[in-house]
This record gives sequence, C-alpha cells and structure tokens, in this order.
Amino acid sequence: MNDGKRLLGEFQNHANKYNEEPTALVSVSNRIIDTLNRAFHMHLVDGEDLSDIWVAFIEVPAAASAMVHRARPLAEAIRLDNSSAFEHEFIFEWTIPNERIMHQVHLQTLIDRGLRYSDFLGPELQYISTYEMRDVLFLDCVPTKIICDDVVSIRDMQGRRARVRFDFFSELEEGINTALVDW
Repeated sequence: MNDGKRLLGEFQNHANKYNEEPTALVSVSNRIIDTLNRAFHMHLVDGEDLSDIWVAFIEVPAAASAMVHRARPLAEAIRLDNSSAFEHEFIFEWTIPNERIMHQVHLQTLIDRGLRYSDFLGPELQYISTYEMRDVLFLDCVPTKIICDDVVSIRDMQGRRARVRFDFFSELEEGINTALVDW
C-alpha cells in the first residue's frame, strides 16, 4: 500500500470498532495482558468460537517499514480523539509475514492449561478492564500481605515467605507491571 492516503483511509475504517467491512490491515499489540483480554472479549462478548481464536507472539521490527506501521502516528494523522489508545499497537498491511510469527496458540489451549477468565471477572461477573486484569495477575504472581506501613510479606513460587521493605515491593510491582502490560 504505497499510497499514504490509501493507508490512512484503510486505518480510518480499521480504527472504527463498529466497522464490519474488512480492511487491508492487521493490528497487533505489544501488551500481553491486553491481548488476552481482547481474546476473551472476542469469545465472551462477540461470540466467537474458542477454537477460532489464536494468540500469536510475533516479532515486530524495531523500525517501521513499508509493510508495518506504528498505529499511534496513523491515529494522530486522521485526528482521532483517542490516538493515545493506539500507543501499543502496530499495523501490518494485508498479513503478518510468517517469518515474524514466533509462536501461536489457541485460546482453547490456554484455557485447557489453566487460564481462567473467571479469575478476572468483577463481583457482578462483568467484563473488566486490562488494568484490573493486570492487578489480578500481579497478585497471582506475588502473593502478599502488608505487615505494617513500610513492611510487606511476599511469598515466592516455592511457598517461601520473606519480609521486604515497602520500597522494594513497589519496585517489584513496577517490574511485574512492565512485564505484564508493556511487553
């Protein structure tokens, strides 16, 4: 798609979540939690069959190329009000090249291996945000108990407990947040 106007037109349609017409673009996210949240949404809200939903881990080139684009600059170019929502999204033209696909798995396989969306539902069984899902996964990764204002007890995967200063815990939380949301 060598024509910039055509690319922006395709992106305008692609960014419209109510558009039901196919576009020449495939979007990907560099946030794992957001991707899982979208996959569950496709099944639970949109009614897609679990065996039809794939989660793919792909390699996005560091620099934009003729076939892959950062979505935020495209959103800004067409003056979308929520262009910052596209910060972690990349756009491939037509298809994701096979050499960019590192691994792919069915959502059904992830569920069979223990991933449960019910762990991420709110008290009214409502669909929750990516941010709330990140908090649930953080607590699954690092079981904690606050001892006092500046001491937190954490438990590792082998069940060993340790008391740590709150500032260490905050840095740990920030690291896990980076891994779960930004990577």
